[in-house]
Amino acid sequence: QIPLFKSLYKYTDYLKKFKEYGLLNIYRPKAEFNEKGLLRINDDYISSILFRKKTIFNMCSEINCKVLYIPEIVTEGPYKDLLENKIYPNVKKMIDDCDNVEFYNINSLVEKNKINFLDKMHFTIEGNKLISEIIYNKITKIMNS
Repeated sequence: QIPLFKSLYKYTDYLKKFKEYGLLNIYRPKAEFNEKGLLRINDDYISSILFRKKTIFNMCSEINCKVLYIPEIVTEGPYKDLLENKIYPNVKKMIDDCDNVEFYNINSLVEKNKINFLDKMHFTIEGNKLISEIIYNKITKIMNS
Protein backbone atom coordinates (compact mmCIF):
# COMPACT_ATOMS: atom_id res chain seq x y z
CA GLN A 1 0.00 0.00 0.00
CA ILE A 2 2.99 2.30 -0.30
CA PRO A 3 1.94 5.08 -2.74
CA LEU A 4 5.20 4.92 -4.70
CA PHE A 5 4.78 1.20 -5.46
CA LYS A 6 1.12 1.68 -6.25
CA SER A 7 1.95 4.54 -8.65
CA LEU A 8 4.70 2.50 -10.29
CA TYR A 9 2.29 -0.42 -10.80
CA LYS A 10 -0.37 1.86 -12.32
CA TYR A 11 2.22 3.43 -14.63
CA THR A 12 3.59 0.09 -15.88
CA ASP A 13 0.05 -1.23 -16.32
CA TYR A 14 -0.82 1.90 -18.33
CA LEU A 15 2.28 1.49 -20.53
CA LYS A 16 1.35 -2.13 -21.24
CA LYS A 17 -2.19 -1.15 -22.22
CA PHE A 18 -0.92 1.82 -24.24
CA LYS A 19 1.36 -0.44 -26.29
CA GLU A 20 -1.55 -2.76 -27.01
CA TYR A 21 -4.40 -0.27 -27.52
CA GLY A 22 -2.74 3.11 -28.14
CA LEU A 23 -4.80 6.23 -27.53
CA LEU A 24 -8.02 4.21 -27.40
CA ASN A 25 -7.28 3.94 -23.66
CA ILE A 26 -8.27 7.57 -23.11
CA TYR A 27 -11.84 6.99 -24.28
CA ARG A 28 -12.90 4.11 -22.07
CA PRO A 29 -11.79 2.41 -18.89
CA LYS A 30 -11.29 -0.73 -20.97
CA ALA A 31 -10.22 -0.44 -24.59
CA GLU A 32 -12.77 -1.88 -27.01
CA PHE A 33 -12.38 -2.42 -30.70
CA ASN A 34 -15.19 -2.73 -33.19
CA GLU A 35 -14.34 -5.90 -35.10
CA LYS A 36 -15.88 -4.50 -38.26
CA GLY A 37 -13.60 -1.45 -38.15
CA LEU A 38 -14.42 1.03 -40.88
CA LEU A 39 -16.53 -1.60 -42.68
CA ARG A 40 -19.34 -0.64 -40.28
CA ILE A 41 -19.53 2.71 -42.06
CA ASN A 42 -21.99 2.02 -44.86
CA ASP A 43 -24.22 4.45 -46.80
CA ASP A 44 -26.83 4.53 -44.01
CA TYR A 45 -24.16 5.37 -41.45
CA ILE A 46 -22.81 8.17 -43.67
CA SER A 47 -26.34 9.48 -44.22
CA SER A 48 -26.86 9.69 -40.47
CA ILE A 49 -23.57 11.59 -40.04
CA LEU A 50 -24.60 14.06 -42.73
CA PHE A 51 -28.10 14.39 -41.31
CA ARG A 52 -26.69 15.36 -37.90
CA LYS A 53 -24.42 17.97 -39.47
CA LYS A 54 -27.27 19.41 -41.53
CA THR A 55 -29.47 19.55 -38.44
CA ILE A 56 -26.82 21.52 -36.55
CA PHE A 57 -26.37 23.90 -39.50
CA ASN A 58 -30.14 24.47 -39.69
CA MET A 59 -30.51 24.97 -35.94
CA CYS A 60 -27.73 27.56 -35.99
CA SER A 61 -29.34 29.30 -38.94
CA GLU A 62 -32.63 29.54 -37.04
CA ILE A 63 -30.96 31.42 -34.21
CA ASN A 64 -28.84 33.53 -36.58
CA CYS A 65 -25.61 31.87 -35.55
CA LYS A 66 -22.55 31.41 -37.76
CA VAL A 67 -20.79 28.06 -38.00
CA LEU A 68 -17.13 27.52 -38.75
CA TYR A 69 -16.89 23.91 -39.90
CA ILE A 70 -13.35 22.62 -39.43
CA PRO A 71 -12.79 19.13 -40.83
CA GLU A 72 -10.70 16.63 -38.91
CA ILE A 73 -7.06 16.33 -39.82
CA VAL A 74 -6.03 12.74 -40.43
CA THR A 75 -2.57 12.22 -41.89
CA GLU A 76 -3.01 8.80 -43.47
CA GLY A 77 -5.03 5.62 -43.72
CA PRO A 78 -8.51 4.43 -44.63
CA TYR A 79 -10.25 6.82 -42.22
CA LYS A 80 -8.63 9.75 -44.03
CA ASP A 81 -9.85 8.33 -47.36
CA LEU A 82 -13.37 7.90 -45.98
CA LEU A 83 -13.49 11.48 -44.76
CA GLU A 84 -12.01 13.00 -47.92
CA ASN A 85 -14.01 10.90 -50.40
CA LYS A 86 -17.39 10.34 -48.75
CA ILE A 87 -17.96 12.80 -45.91
CA TYR A 88 -16.35 16.14 -46.76
CA PRO A 89 -17.55 16.41 -50.38
CA ASN A 90 -21.11 15.96 -49.12
CA VAL A 91 -20.60 18.43 -46.29
CA LYS A 92 -19.27 20.98 -48.81
CA LYS A 93 -22.40 20.52 -50.95
CA MET A 94 -24.56 21.04 -47.86
CA ILE A 95 -22.65 24.17 -46.91
CA ASP A 96 -23.25 25.63 -50.38
CA ASP A 97 -26.92 25.89 -49.37
CA CYS A 98 -26.16 27.46 -45.99
CA ASP A 99 -25.39 31.15 -45.70
CA ASN A 100 -24.31 30.78 -42.08
CA VAL A 101 -21.67 28.04 -42.51
CA GLU A 102 -18.08 28.27 -43.67
CA PHE A 103 -15.94 25.23 -44.49
CA TYR A 104 -12.47 26.03 -43.10
CA ASN A 105 -9.93 23.40 -44.08
CA ILE A 106 -6.81 23.90 -41.99
CA ASN A 107 -5.14 20.73 -43.25
CA SER A 108 -2.51 22.59 -45.28
CA LEU A 109 -1.72 24.91 -42.35
CA VAL A 110 -0.52 22.11 -40.08
CA GLU A 111 2.71 20.28 -40.76
CA LYS A 112 2.31 16.52 -40.38
CA ASN A 113 5.17 15.59 -38.07
CA LYS A 114 5.92 14.21 -34.60
CA ILE A 115 6.02 17.73 -33.19
CA ASN A 116 2.32 18.25 -33.97
CA PHE A 117 0.92 14.69 -33.93
CA LEU A 118 1.05 11.78 -31.50
CA ASP A 119 -0.21 9.48 -34.23
CA LYS A 120 -2.17 9.90 -37.47
CA MET A 121 -4.92 12.03 -35.91
CA HIS A 122 -4.24 13.06 -32.30
CA PHE A 123 -2.35 16.26 -31.56
CA THR A 124 0.57 16.76 -29.23
CA ILE A 125 0.58 19.72 -26.83
CA GLU A 126 2.45 21.70 -29.47
CA GLY A 127 -0.06 20.62 -32.13
CA ASN A 128 -2.96 21.70 -29.92
CA LYS A 129 -1.34 25.10 -29.41
CA LEU A 130 -0.88 25.49 -33.17
CA ILE A 131 -4.47 24.47 -33.95
CA SER A 132 -5.78 26.80 -31.23
CA GLU A 133 -3.82 29.70 -32.69
CA ILE A 134 -5.07 29.00 -36.22
CA ILE A 135 -8.69 28.81 -35.07
CA TYR A 136 -8.34 31.86 -32.82
CA ASN A 137 -6.93 33.91 -35.71
CA LYS A 138 -9.76 32.80 -38.02
CA ILE A 139 -12.50 33.59 -35.50
CA THR A 140 -10.90 36.95 -34.71
CA LYS A 141 -10.79 37.76 -38.44
CA ILE A 142 -14.47 36.81 -38.82
CA MET A 143 -15.50 38.87 -35.80
CA ASN A 144 -13.62 41.93 -37.04
CA SER A 145 -15.06 41.85 -40.56
